[in-house]
Amino acid sequence: MRMKKISLAVICAMALALFASPALAATTKERVVVRGSFDSIEKILDDLGWDYELIEQDDLRDPDYNLSESGVKQLYINCSSYYTYNDFDFDFDFDFDFDFGDDRLTVTKVKEFVENGGYLYASDWAYAFMEPWGLTFENYNGAQEIHATIESPGLKAYIGDELLDGDGKLLIEYDLGAWYNIIDTAGAKVLLRGDILRYTDTGEGIKDSPLAVILEAKKGRAIYTTFHNEANIEEHGMKKAVEYLAKIPTMGYFADNLLKENNLPTGSLLDSSTGTVGEVKNNGIPVQGLNGVAGIYLIKIADMSLSATAAKDVGALAEKGFTVVLTNGVKSYTKDGDPTTDSALFEVPGEDNDGNPWTFYLSNVVGYADDLDVVVVSAKDAEPVISLKVSFQGRSAPESAANIEELSVVWIKGGSAASEKIIVTTDAKGETKIPLPE
Repeated sequence: MRMKKISLAVICAMALALFASPALAATTKERVVVRGSFDSIEKILDDLGWDYELIEQDDLRDPDYNLSESGVKQLYINCSSYYTYNDFDFDFDFDFDFDFGDDRLTVTKVKEFVENGGYLYASDWAYAFMEPWGLTFENYNGAQEIHATIESPGLKAYIGDELLDGDGKLLIEYDLGAWYNIIDTAGAKVLLRGDILRYTDTGEGIKDSPLAVILEAKKGRAIYTTFHNEANIEEHGMKKAVEYLAKIPTMGYFADNLLKENNLPTGSLLDSSTGTVGEVKNNGIPVQGLNGVAGIYLIKIADMSLSATAAKDVGALAEKGFTVVLTNGVKSYTKDGDPTTDSALFEVPGEDNDGNPWTFYLSNVVGYADDLDVVVVSAKDAEPVISLKVSFQGRSAPESAANIEELSVVWIKGGSAASEKIIVTTDAKGETKIPLPE
């Protein structure tokens, strides 16, 4: 918890602002940014030309503001105190708690939003929104520059080697002190890590500390950065890095949708990366496979400027097409993309997966602008799923579905009929999915 000293006048002004805050109307945007005190991720989205809605911190805390019912799919929470302030007088000897995340009801609301399929992006003082999944944090760090190791192949390719230092590391600026470092990642995937200096009695630092992570939380994902995004938009390498990180929520939706469109469970996802058509033509986009395990590799051209579920189609062009090369430096596969879906799929046997990343390249591109987005995905070659629709024979679905405990499923394999009783759960519409039997 972080304490500051402010004037009594400021406290009164903030109290007036609290009671004067109007109720938030239902949002029409799927991508929502919560205004921050010390960071402005929306400036990155502006540079990308992406559509979003900017709301206040009080709006998020409003118990009547339901994220899912408002149609929100991607939520960005800037490094935040409870109130936005720029000209506070910190000379008055009065302690006041600025931790926005101390509101447990709001933290729980965001947690449920993510676990029901939403995407969260949080920075620095918004750390409390990551705590429900077991991540822990400390706050003894001063302003500093860190040369970070990039753990994500897609992030490294998006930045480009020419924007990294001589050791292939990324320079990150921590513009303010008292930022929160991650102690326990709770199993989150580390995207960036580096050596940090800390303001402690001994002055000792931490080696290879996680600086940015992504966490899978049931149906959704949460991304956290220890650094401010706005502070790094003037640095060439870091500007590319924060662009990529800001794209992850939308990229994640495309990755999930690609798996669903190809009848693959979302739990089979291994990795995903993004770039533009021009970047994939020139430099390629890598994704990580799994050593010795058969994999599915997918690529899709799209426009992510709105959001995943509302993203604009590439469009029905008179003539369009592309060729994809997938290579790990030893083996290569080539096929033409499907111009009706703007995508292509590769199946790679386990013996060809040596643990090194696979890289997608585009060639023979017709009809696609170089600034269109590209999403690439790797997944474990899992059994497909089949959709099952329950017939209620004229009875209302919700009432009938509530009484279903098991179903008898019959399928045909090898020319003979077989049956097995499978316990399933069914939603109010009587719809469920079951694994395809072997």
